[in-house]
Amino acid sequence: MEGLSLSNLPHYTVGGGVHIVVNNSIGGDYPEDVARAVEFAFKYRNYFRKDIIIDLIVYRRCWTNLHSRSH
Repeated sequence: MEGLSLSNLPHYTVGGGVHIVVNNSIGGDYPEDVARAVEFAFKYRNYFRKDIIIDLIVYRRCWTNLHSRSH
């Protein structure tokens, strides 16, 4: 989060950044939607020269713990 705070200081700018937060990275059945969100984020960043955050929320299709499976 310090990066977001520092991005608004004078003489400390890169013209915005794209920050991606992944919540529960198991799942993600819609890669086209993720690609669309990333494309939109870069267009926003390039136009406004500001930071943007993508909060990627995915879910587990089967509510099981993958680490508990026997191999």
